[in-house]
Amino acid sequence: MNRSGIIRKIDNLGRVVIPKEIRKLLNLNIQDEMEVYVSENNEVVFRKVNVDFNINTFAYNVGKSIFDALNEITIVTSTDKIIATFGDTIENSELTDEAKSIIEKHNYTSYNGGNTISLVENSPSYFAQIFMPIIKDDRSVGSVIIASKDKNFDLSHLRYLRLATSVVELLING
Repeated sequence: MNRSGIIRKIDNLGRVVIPKEIRKLLNLNIQDEMEVYVSENNEVVFRKVNVDFNINTFAYNVGKSIFDALNEITIVTSTDKIIATFGDTIENSELTDEAKSIIEKHNYTSYNGGNTISLVENSPSYFAQIFMPIIKDDRSVGSVIIASKDKNFDLSHLRYLRLATSVVELLING
């Protein structure tokens, strides 16, 4: 166990203030739920409650951030449907079997040039796409897709690969 060297007193209501440095380090925010228990070594342990992952809430924040950074079509999906799109509108939200199988692979996947994949039935195909899986508890729960309708567009450009790698790491490691 790492010691911080910071000592706090219990106030008259039995409260202890968690130092700002520790809150920042552990990404603890106002209204976060904390579990408190006594360990086998008689130590009091505070642990942030692991709130269930909500892909719908996640979709807007991550999708909008990627779109704002790259100004390219960004799509966030669950395993079977499109949840959010930025820079494009897709009428039908049910994914094609081909798109579903890519998401289930758990791997970063990239298509460029003449390889087109239709994400939903009766919608335009995209000529360049990056699929980044959203992994939760060792299973795919969706994907983040960066796409282009431009036949000559190349998503292998270094900035796309860096962003894709960063997002995948963030999603996998929390």
